[in-house]
Parts: sequence; C-alpha cells; structure tokens
Amino acid sequence: FPTRRSSDLLARAVPQGPGQGQGGVQKTPVPEAEPATLTPSIASDTREVVFSDREQKEHPKPDAKHPLPMQSSPEIQALMGALVRGAEKTVILAALDSQADCSAVGQFLLEHIMKQGTSVAVVDAESGEISEQPGITDRSAGQAEFGEVVFGNEDGDLTEVFWGSLPKIMPQSDKPATLVQALTDICDTVVVFAEKVSIASSLPVFSGIDATLVLVTGKPLGKGEAEAISVDAEALGFKKSMVLVVPEQKLHVA
Repeated sequence: FPTRRSSDLLARAVPQGPGQGQGGVQKTPVPEAEPATLTPSIASDTREVVFSDREQKEHPKPDAKHPLPMQSSPEIQALMGALVRGAEKTVILAALDSQADCSAVGQFLLEHIMKQGTSVAVVDAESGEISEQPGITDRSAGQAEFGEVVFGNEDGDLTEVFWGSLPKIMPQSDKPATLVQALTDICDTVVVFAEKVSIASSLPVFSGIDATLVLVTGKPLGKGEAEAISVDAEALGFKKSMVLVVPEQKLHVA
C-alpha cells in the first residue's frame, strides 16, 4: 500500500474527532479458521442494517411519505446499478460536509441493493460508537483477528464489522485495508462508512485498495471544484472517486 499522507482533500473540512458512546448488538463472531464461511448470528433476524443509537437519534430515517429524493439523482442511480451488476464491488462513503447526508445515501444504497438479492458487508469506520464486540479499531491495533470482527446474519445476506472497543482507528495500520479486501471474497458488495473528510480523518487507511471513494456533499459545487476534489483524492491514493451531491429535498406544505 502507498505511504499514508495528507493532501488538499483532507484539508477541505474542519477536523472532527470521532464520538464515543455505548452501543452494539450481540452477535456470534465468525470463526477465523474459515473466514469465507460465516456463522449466522442467532440474535440477528432482520435484513435491515444495524446503526448505532447515536446515528438513529442524530440522523433519523426520512419520513416514509416524503423520502429523500435519491431516485432523482442519476449519479446515485448509476452507482446503485453498478453495485447490483457487480461492476463496482467496494465503495467507501465519506462526507465532505453533512454526515447526515452521507448516512442517508448509504442507507438508500444498502436497502435497494439488498432488495436485489445482493449480499453486502457493511463496515463501520465512522461512528466512533464503542461496541461490545471487537471491530475495525481492534483489528487496526492488532488486538483482534479477522474472524473475531466479522459478524453475519441468519440469512447470510448481511455481514457487519462494528467500530470496536477502541476510540480510534490506528492511522498507520494496513489491517483495515486488508480487512476490506478480504470481505470481497465473502460478499458481493462491501460498503465502508468512513469518517468525515478532515485532517483527523482515518480515510487514508483505505487508500490503495480496489474501491470507489464516494464523497458526499449536500452543497452544490462550483465550476471545476468536483474535478479538483477528484485530483486530491487520487493524490491521497484513491484511483477511483466520485463526488455525489445529494438532491435537495423539497418542503411539503400540509
């Protein structure tokens, strides 16, 4: 993997450290001896992606009657189609500004591609929520093995990697990247929720892997700005990237 370095991309947002809290759902870990064969989780009987209590409170799901207009975005539709077809296998989602917008895009993508029968691995490299299970932070520090941080549901269509028990992802570790790469052998699609773009972001630990970096913003970009961001992303080690502007939601007056 290339040497971890900062670039103009990481300087585009105000540094923001990960939050801390309590959360996590009890699940049965995958035995490391057979990482490609997931042990179904006895406690997990739902297809819905599990988000932390903090995410549920700060970023509630859109009103069912007035959902975010994701369907109106050709970029989102193209990305979703590529994931379903297998043209894209791994995406890394990171917010340029609003984490709520990034979470909404991720939730939309996950719900729709899973409806198509696609098996998905979800990696929480963003929430900062301390979980009862070991996760990506523990793996980054070498305190847990692959099989100890990967959890599967009963249906076999959802695999999860939690934040873990440590406050941050080790910035110079290559283990988060190898973890994501190994997940592509298990699932059709891997979706990584990365920290918001900032100097303090752990985003660089995923550079160099075969993935598309999706930078989410709720603000319209100026002329040439998206191209400049893509150049910055490539300098950071992401050969494939795209800037996704979340469609503005129209207000519904009763």
